Amino acid sequence: MAPSTTAFLAAGAAPIGGRVLAAAAATCRSPLGVSAFTPARTAAAAPPPPPASFLAPMTALMPGFPTSDTDKGLRVGVIRTRWGGEMVDALHEQVVAGLTEAGLEGESVVEMTVPGAFEVPMAARLMGLAQKVDAIVVVGLLVQGETGHYEYISKAVTGALMELQLISSIPIVNGILTCTSTEQAAERTTGPKSQAKAWAEAAVEMGGLRSSQVGAKSRTTNKKPSVGFF
Repeated sequence: MAPSTTAFLAAGAAPIGGRVLAAAAATCRSPLGVSAFTPARTAAAAPPPPPASFLAPMTALMPGFPTSDTDKGLRVGVIRTRWGGEMVDALHEQVVAGLTEAGLEGESVVEMTVPGAFEVPMAARLMGLAQKVDAIVVVGLLVQGETGHYEYISKAVTGALMELQLISSIPIVNGILTCTSTEQAAERTTGPKSQAKAWAEAAVEMGGLRSSQVGAKSRTTNKKPSVGFF
């Protein structure tokens, strides 16, 4: 028997499968001097800094949207809530201004007003049924209060709008802000963090995409092509 094996046996070890477990294992140490149960520790590497784009304002992440000849014949719907007062008024004005910059005005923009955010999905469905629109922008405001009303409404409305656009094949841009305070809402409506113009651009882009894939809705007849339940 090899000297090393004899030494380990003398210390109380037993041969197993041609190998030897040293008596030192009783102290949770392997024959190599490394803990048999605790993996070797290495210094945790510091996480890399976030990319510059992650820290950039949202507007910097959305450069000018693409346009095409298809966009010229689009018709976009705008649904806004009365609840929210001047802050929603500001969002609405910015959306309409964005559509005007994209060349959509007059009969190319269909507008509708509803009491609050909960009524928006139904209004969007009715607009899709009665009007010939290629995309819809919804504008409203929810501010968190002391009860669970805020969470219930925001989840219900967001889910309904997503389901509606997928079933109808009419893109819906969700411009209903969900803010934790009126101060936060002011920053995102009348302040520098407003994204209302980007919503208008998204509606034009997605309306153009829809038109290029399934065809624009006819403006000359009341008979509309059926897509989903529309």
